[in-house]
Amino acid sequence: MIRFTCNKHEDIFLSDVTIKFFETSISGYWVYVSDETCVSNEKDLKIKFGFAVGWSEMLTLA
Repeated sequence: MIRFTCNKHEDIFLSDVTIKFFETSISGYWVYVSDETCVSNEKDLKIKFGFAVGWSEMLTLA
C-alpha cells in the first residue's frame, strides 16, 4: 500500500490518496486507487485533476 497526502495551497486544497495492490490468481495485480479530496471551488477542482494525472503517470512509468 502507498499512501500520500498533498496540501498544495494551505487549507484550500487537500488530497489524501491511497494506492493498494492486490495479487490475482493468474500472476498479475489489480491496482486500487482511492483519492479523497476537499474541493471548494473550480480552481481547486483543476488542482485535483492535476494530482490525478500525477499519480496515474507515476503508476504508468513505475
